[in-house]
Amino acid sequence: MCDDYWNDATQALLGHQQQLNVATSAVRDFADFEVEVGEEESPTVWRAVSLHGYALPPNSEVFLRIQEGDILLRSLMRDGRRLRLVDALLMEQPDDEHAAPIISLQRVSEAFVV
Repeated sequence: MCDDYWNDATQALLGHQQQLNVATSAVRDFADFEVEVGEEESPTVWRAVSLHGYALPPNSEVFLRIQEGDILLRSLMRDGRRLRLVDALLMEQPDDEHAAPIISLQRVSEAFVV
């Protein structure tokens, strides 16, 4: 996706549209994010910072999770690498309100190196 999609004005517009969708019950748990990958926590989880995307404030600490056995996505996860994630599932951690949210890459998700 082009840089224009990821700028703050476009993301604000998308966030507004998402709020309208929630108001009309068209709730969507999937969103797009630009992240900087951090350190690996396990074979399927990395720390990261969400840089752009309407679903989280800029510079939010998050965890990235891939599905077990996803060799392609695993090969993209490098400390300091910027990725653009499309249709990733955003999950809050209900047991700990202070814990970082999880961005989970699903089969429908796409990842692009910036």
